[in-house]
Formats: sequence, C-alpha cells, structure tokens
Amino acid sequence: MAVTTNGTGRDKTKSMRLWNNNTTRTMNGLRGLIVSLFLVLSTVAHAGTTDKVYAIGTGTRNIYTINADGTSTVVFTNYGATASSAAAQRPTDGMIFFITQAVNGAVFTWNPSTSATAPVQIGTAGAGISVIPRLAFSPGGILYAIDSTTQNLYTINTTTGAATVAAVLSGVPANTTGDMAFAPDGTLYLGVSQNLYTVPVAGGAITNRGVVGSLGRNINGLAFDQTGTLLI
Repeated sequence: MAVTTNGTGRDKTKSMRLWNNNTTRTMNGLRGLIVSLFLVLSTVAHAGTTDKVYAIGTGTRNIYTINADGTSTVVFTNYGATASSAAAQRPTDGMIFFITQAVNGAVFTWNPSTSATAPVQIGTAGAGISVIPRLAFSPGGILYAIDSTTQNLYTINTTTGAATVAAVLSGVPANTTGDMAFAPDGTLYLGVSQNLYTVPVAGGAITNRGVVGSLGRNINGLAFDQTGTLLI
C-alpha cells in the first residue's frame, strides 16, 4: 500500500499503513512520517509527489490527506466501489493505483494532481486472483503484488489491471493483512503479522528478518522514508 516523494516525482518510500479507530488504509508520503502514528485509516498507498500522506476509507470510500497532527482532510468523496485492499503510487507521475478487497479485485487509478476527478477503473486483477493486500512499485516503476493465499509474486499491468505471475515464492504466510515496500536499493520487504521478511523478486524462499518486537500489533503498513529508514 505508500511512497514518499520529494517533489521531483522520484519514488522515495513505499507503502505504510497507519491505524486509527476508523478503518481506512493509508498511503504514505509525508517526509519524516510519524512512525507510531495510529490513525483512522486502513489502505496504504504511496503518497504524492508533494510530501503528502493519502488514505482511502474502507467505510466511507473517501480519499483523504493525512496531516502531520494526525487529523485528516477529505480530498475526494465516495469513489463508490468495494473497499480498497491495497494501494501504491507510481514514482514517475504520482498516480495512485488501488485495488478493491475482493477476489479478482477491481483496479483503479486516481491522480492527486486533479483530485476532484473520480478514480477510474482500468480493469480487474483476473479470474481466480485472490484478495491482494500488498502492492508496491519498484524503483524502476513496476507494480508488484502479493496476494493472501498463494506463494505468487505478481506484476500488475498498469494499463489493464491484470495480474501476471512474475515469480513463485516460498514461505509466505497465508494472511489477508500486511504490506510490502521496496527499499531505495531495490530490496523488497514484506511485513506479515509481526514479522519482517525480505523477498527475492526473482523467486524462491523469503527470509525472515525477525519479529518487530516493540510494535505490539500486526504490521499493517511499511514505508521507507527519504533517508532509507524503514517505517512500520
């Protein structure tokens, strides 16, 4: 689900979920994100090209910006589809992609630069593709996904929304939560439950880097800030 950018459009961080008592998923992008900020949100996608944090409401279906003090501002009201499951921002132009929380989920795009314009459905992930709770753009601009039931690493076609198996992994826990994020050096990190993993994009066994012991809850979002620090 978030990415932080520095105003140049260059991908700087990846998805981070912040929780509050309202279920929305966040998309991060605020410089120096507040690591332990548990906001009202539940879908992560990257933040925009202007150091903003975005979030999609699962109940309201609104799109928000998240302010540094933890408050939120509605920037688009009721996109009218099923609740969002994951989101990510394209590093080249700041376009936000999100997918609904369903098998063969609908894939939408929304442009923060024209925030009054409704999200546009570009397609669906494909028949038989499970719920996808994790999306992230690579530094090279490829949209990757991991679903909730298989060991597949997918690429998502940014024109049609179709998911294609790019590699087969092993050791991925079956779980409908979690998130993933690319580090600036291209390493893909996956958070599931309270464990942090690295994922070989070419396929094979994921590596458990350990339990995030001080978190005290399951990982719902990951992001790298502009210094390369992983935020959870």
